[in-house]
Amino acid sequence: MKVEFDPRLVEEAVHLLARADPDRWRTYRRRIDPLYEHPNREAAMTAALLDFFRRWGPAQWCEEAFSPVAGVESALVARSKRPGDEGADLFVGEHRTVIMRLAAERFLDQANLRICLHHELRHVLDMLDPAFGYEPDLGVHGRTRPETELVRGRYSVLWNLAIDHVETAPVSRETRQHQMDRAFAALDANQRARLAERFADPALRTHANLVAAAREPWTFLGEPRRVGPVPGQPCPLCGFPTHDWADDPPVDAIRPDFPDWEPAAGACGQCADIYRAASASGP
Repeated sequence: MKVEFDPRLVEEAVHLLARADPDRWRTYRRRIDPLYEHPNREAAMTAALLDFFRRWGPAQWCEEAFSPVAGVESALVARSKRPGDEGADLFVGEHRTVIMRLAAERFLDQANLRICLHHELRHVLDMLDPAFGYEPDLGVHGRTRPETELVRGRYSVLWNLAIDHVETAPVSRETRQHQMDRAFAALDANQRARLAERFADPALRTHANLVAAAREPWTFLGEPRRVGPVPGQPCPLCGFPTHDWADDPPVDAIRPDFPDWEPAAGACGQCADIYRAASASGP
């Protein structure tokens, strides 16, 4: 597999690595400073930075992590745009390409970087595995946008949690627990614990199981669904968690915008007030 590196990521990572070591910093400055007067400065700078990136190890660490991924022609290691945006995606077109987004700070800790790479690439290996049965469609078409986002968020948390049982987790157990609590606020603590335990079995780590658990966790657990909204659960209209559920949401005003919404799903007080006001003002 051919692995390429985003020049912006290379520049940031090399600068951080150089800053972290006085000897490296002197070597870095001796090579980089004269290039500001180079007639083809941008190309010369890019080549020099990539050379440091390879000589100091980061390129090799990435290439070693990608080596078990078969059936993919190329990979791009790119700079994440914001915190929490790190991760791997598989793009299938004329060729299969993996894009791995990383923060430059990852390269300051080789062990941590390898943990992150192996965990994220396990998603790619799952997507390539026919037994996993990956499909981009999570089966939420025709439903409300907040519900779609809720299912996608739950799916992501469960997938990460399931992979934690075969790869070292890149986050703490407390962080993963917080993610579960937030994504599955409609479940009580005991239900969340049992849902997490189900995915300790690697055989259950399939796309179909993850979708089923994300869409209808009660059914997946073999329990009746709790009726009515739960404090802290996202409002199905705006998608924001709320403890302020409306007692009598204006059904006739809400239905034109959310035809699949049911009153039993609830609406937060703010959404209910907005739709009441819109209904009262008329067309």
